[in-house]
Amino acid sequence: MATPVLFLCIFVLSFGTLNILVAVMVERISVITADRRTHAEQARVRMEAYMLESMVEDLHANDKDGSGDISQKEFKKIIRIPGLVKKLGLLGITIEEAESLFDIMDVNHSGTVTPEEFIAGLQK
Repeated sequence: MATPVLFLCIFVLSFGTLNILVAVMVERISVITADRRTHAEQARVRMEAYMLESMVEDLHANDKDGSGDISQKEFKKIIRIPGLVKKLGLLGITIEEAESLFDIMDVNHSGTVTPEEFIAGLQK
């Protein structure tokens, strides 16, 4: 009679131990996944900030008249520069969307925006 009880105790203890091990592994995997998501989000934010800053530099560098403001005509030329097209694409913005954003960001209807205003508009 002691043998079946012993086997039952061994079975229950083994099952309980295995259950605890699986729970610890699942918890650890959950923590690792959360850390990776956090790191990925931080990397995305850093990359986006770098891209936006780089775009400001590109807009300033291509301001042909040196006024500090980008006219719509200048802007349409600038956003077709391959490097800027790629940066906009990485931010999920097409050339057509960028052109329409220019009109929205030109709140005083002067026909110009500063690079900083344009980038601020992209961030919204």
